[in-house]
Amino acid sequence: MKKILLLLPALMFGTLHANDWKFSVTLGTGSIDYEEDVLFKNADNTPDLVNGVQLQSNRSDTYTPSIYGIGLGNGKHTFGYKVTSASSSDYDLASNSAASTYTTTVRERDYEETTISYQYRLNSDWTVGVAYNDKEHERNFSNFKNYPLTFDGVATEYTWTNVGQSNSTQDGFAVYATWQKLFANHWVFAAKLGVSQTDLDEKFSDVATLTGIPASLNDLYVEVGIGALNDATVTNEGMNSGDSTTAYGGISLIRIFPSAPNHQVIFSIDGRTDDLAGSSVLTKDGVGTGYFADPGDAEGSPEGATAIGGADIEEYNLKYTLEYKYTF
Repeated sequence: MKKILLLLPALMFGTLHANDWKFSVTLGTGSIDYEEDVLFKNADNTPDLVNGVQLQSNRSDTYTPSIYGIGLGNGKHTFGYKVTSASSSDYDLASNSAASTYTTTVRERDYEETTISYQYRLNSDWTVGVAYNDKEHERNFSNFKNYPLTFDGVATEYTWTNVGQSNSTQDGFAVYATWQKLFANHWVFAAKLGVSQTDLDEKFSDVATLTGIPASLNDLYVEVGIGALNDATVTNEGMNSGDSTTAYGGISLIRIFPSAPNHQVIFSIDGRTDDLAGSSVLTKDGVGTGYFADPGDAEGSPEGATAIGGADIEEYNLKYTLEYKYTF
């Protein structure tokens, strides 16, 4: 889809005079406040309860992204391509799941957003546009918990360690309108309002590993043919999906320079909240090795995946950005 949209400027270029086109580049930075509230559900869409309380989690973070973009304009037509990117960051997590009792060693999530847009200027005050937006996140985590164990009269501990990751894509199209007004001769105020449709596709995996079992106890399980306890693993893999249609908006202040019209400085605030009604399936359900190995273990497929429930996901993003734009 991105490749198709990137071809549009070339197609338009063939219908208009090349000398009429103006090329621009944008560089910037900013701050993104992100928050995700998740209420988990069972496969039958009822709340997933733990001791009568719904299982839920909250993730939050503040990113400092780098921004770069290019633009191509001809009179009333403007095409844009922009990337907002931030490296992995240690997000905050609050949860009432069993995993919340584990000690966290790794908890990271990155931010990568790509927007391809086309705008048409109706008059000096109004512009309408359509955009394709793609947000991608890679999340990694690792945690562990020690449990007491007494064997042959010796008190010790064994450890469960979880290592997991998820890769998610949220993409879709938006239509919007922008109103802009010049004031004080060198400032432009702009307000944008639109409607966006978003699809969520996420793959996740989690591998739990058992260690710390006394060697004599571990050897005993091996000798009787059950399988080793130490380094035995249990693997779960699956997919989350969801969709959302939401209104979003933002405002911008643009500093223009009458004596140097090729230069602009743009400060923007953009916000949106997406309510993603999601579903979850497992494609690997407790596949084990060592003590947990089972001849019946088999990797599943999306066609034969097992529904395990879903979640009501509310994702909130508030972006403050400062950009410099130069038009050739």
